[in-house]
Amino acid sequence: MLDRNPLVTIIMPVFNARDFLCDSINSVISQSYSNWELLIINDGSTDESEEIINLFSDERIFYFKKSNNGVSSARNVGLQNMRGKYFCFLDSDDLLSINSIKDRLSVFFDDDRVDFVDGRVQIFDQSVDNVIREFVPKFEGDPFNSLVRLSEECFFGITWMIKNSAHVHYNFRENLTHGEDLLFYLSICSGKLYKSTDKVIYKRRIGHESAMSSLTSLENGYFNLYNILCHWPEVNQVQLKYLLRRIKKIMFKSYLGRGKVLRALNVLLR
Repeated sequence: MLDRNPLVTIIMPVFNARDFLCDSINSVISQSYSNWELLIINDGSTDESEEIINLFSDERIFYFKKSNNGVSSARNVGLQNMRGKYFCFLDSDDLLSINSIKDRLSVFFDDDRVDFVDGRVQIFDQSVDNVIREFVPKFEGDPFNSLVRLSEECFFGITWMIKNSAHVHYNFRENLTHGEDLLFYLSICSGKLYKSTDKVIYKRRIGHESAMSSLTSLENGYFNLYNILCHWPEVNQVQLKYLLRRIKKIMFKSYLGRGKVLRALNVLLR
């Protein structure tokens, strides 16, 4: 018999997140679906993040504290301690919509073959009402090829809800600073079924990192990821060639949009 009230784990890494942490935690507490556990992993914060976390006494919230070693390390602590039949991630400056868990679970309930459920993602700046853009997944099926191609029809961020399988080792590579999300999902998605709901399930806050610093990090992350996938037997040469072209196109347009013509041209020569 299908369990209609399964435990859902939400994994939240935290590092110096005092400005938005309270809102993020409250977005979980306010969920219309109540059978969840929130694993908060403090990755060596030096601000008041711990004090904010300690303000919450909900018995469904579990707090882990560790030395600073990056977001992937923090997420791995959550993966190692989760108990949910399903799990998902939430960054400490982002928000879950009020029906985020319920709407994604309904897709699992409608089709027990489904392994991953995604949904609409809103990008906002400062005020949650100031929605800058919205992403809507348009794909259904095995997501591996779409992820390798960096296709916008299938997201590769932290917005998936995942059916927890005892046969899968869930782990983020801790030596990557960018692209770790994509690599994680590629490692678990081949041969699996991805579906989505048309409801808004995640609200992502635009970061405040300097534009050029962010683009440079993104470029390095993409090319590091490409080099890793060159050694994956699951990824063929056709996919690799398409991925390289896609990376160059993304970064070319991004630099050009910032008026950095030389940087844009240099990307094409990599």
